[in-house]
Amino acid sequence: MTTTGLRPLLSLLLLGLGVILFCDVSSSIAIAPSTFGTAIARAGKISNQLKETTAWKTLTSHPNSLVQLLPSRAMRVVQEVVRSLRKEREIVATTSLGKVRGRYQKYRSGERGGYYSFKGMRYGAPPTGARRFRAAEPEKPWSGIRDASREGQSCPHKNMILDTFKGDEDCLFVNVFTTQMPKDDESAEQPKLPVMVWVHGGGFSFGSGNSFLYGPDYLVAEDIVLVTLNYRLGPLGFLTAGPDAPGNQGLKDQCWR
Repeated sequence: MTTTGLRPLLSLLLLGLGVILFCDVSSSIAIAPSTFGTAIARAGKISNQLKETTAWKTLTSHPNSLVQLLPSRAMRVVQEVVRSLRKEREIVATTSLGKVRGRYQKYRSGERGGYYSFKGMRYGAPPTGARRFRAAEPEKPWSGIRDASREGQSCPHKNMILDTFKGDEDCLFVNVFTTQMPKDDESAEQPKLPVMVWVHGGGFSFGSGNSFLYGPDYLVAEDIVLVTLNYRLGPLGFLTAGPDAPGNQGLKDQCWR
């Protein structure tokens, strides 16, 4: 690939990256829906322009070239910087099914205080194999302590920017964010906080409940318990061959209890 052909491609990539970073950083603070929509539309336009370039077609026809754009050494530096910015400590909570280990996180905005996060908690058995195209089976009790420090995989869907597919069928996970934890003394008065369960949009075709799009900082700062979840998308959640939708597995996922 010539330097001349690569130059416009890199310009578009950097511009697109700027849009993506804007969405990521601002999502955990208050961001107007119109602003977010404008950013997504802009990213889509940039993506379409990018795909029309000869340099992009040449680049995507050679997978090794994609790796060269972001050397592993540079990625390691980025990861170390992100880790150094995190100020977290682990916390264990007891649920009706078992114990989970989450984290206490600082607000991204730099404000004092923080919140407890429990991510990637399974609320249904993996909807794979014989469970595919069926209502989710409730998760069974477990022994020991499950890790809830990282978000689970999103359900399979098409990346609207890169025209690729991402996610995994084992995707029925829920995330919980709160500023308060139950007191050890059960006889003590426990504060009751409002709870918001957020079911992400996306036309039943894309998206997830992960904090890349829907950060918890703004709501938990107001002492609201935020719950976000994944549900099956596209054919795996809403496949039907007739005018009706008898399956609606994706909607059934949203009615978990």
